[in-house]
Amino acid sequence: EKQRGQMRLALFVRRPVWAQISELKIRGENTGVGHVLANKGGIVMSLTYQKTTRLSFVAAHLAAHEGNKFYQHRCQDVHDILNGAKTHELYDVALSSHHVFVLGDLNFRTRFPKDRAGSVQKSYKKSISSISSSSNSSVGSTASQDVSAANSKAMDLVQTGKFGESGLYKYDELHKGIAAGDLLVDFETIPCPFSPTFKVLRQPGFHYKDQRTPSYTDRILYRSFAAQNTIGMKQDENPGFDFLKQLSYEACADFTSSDHKPIRGAFAITPNALMNQSLMINSKEESAFVY
Repeated sequence: EKQRGQMRLALFVRRPVWAQISELKIRGENTGVGHVLANKGGIVMSLTYQKTTRLSFVAAHLAAHEGNKFYQHRCQDVHDILNGAKTHELYDVALSSHHVFVLGDLNFRTRFPKDRAGSVQKSYKKSISSISSSSNSSVGSTASQDVSAANSKAMDLVQTGKFGESGLYKYDELHKGIAAGDLLVDFETIPCPFSPTFKVLRQPGFHYKDQRTPSYTDRILYRSFAAQNTIGMKQDENPGFDFLKQLSYEACADFTSSDHKPIRGAFAITPNALMNQSLMINSKEESAFVY
């Protein structure tokens, strides 16, 4: 277990598996003010399983707030964490691991397209006055109207249950940024089939505060080394076989001690030692599980 400011990364291993874990390394990087304060930053933990499979976990808390300036800050935070908290002498975990998980309050927001005048599309500016009156932003300002319009559009999608790739997730900064090459290239962002996890009232269920656009700030991402598909058994030789398979991904609606709802996921990993087809057939050992 490692704690850095309010960030914490804990690794739990079943007793029969512990003997097969080696080369455990932990590093950290602060990205708060002056790269000194630990209110923002990340913790990186790497290990080797069965002497063949390198796994890494990155727990991060990135810069907050909406807008392109803060989006760029978050992208830079990721770069700084990966480069400042290397568990390999030369390479960051994205290059030195077979499988990498990035998780935490990544703070990426919902961002809707703007019209030519630079404002959120006008068709979603309904109920601005009522929303603005309960927000902390300046009433009547353009920024206030844009936040209110975005909030209104997001709530329309939430209330009609339109999540995932055809709904609110379509406007998620994180997966759009990865596709554009702004950060975490080749990482997989799991479409979120649940209500956004921020910014919520501290009560069971999903009830949102008006000051912020409902967003998927809390995430789990993963990346597998590209050469995995050429070691032992190739994926295209056995359709449906995954070296890293997502089993579940969900938000914890009953969590009430924060204005975020935590998320949880489960994944199955096939260790490199089992990738040879003959071993897969003859061995009773199955995938390692990551929760």
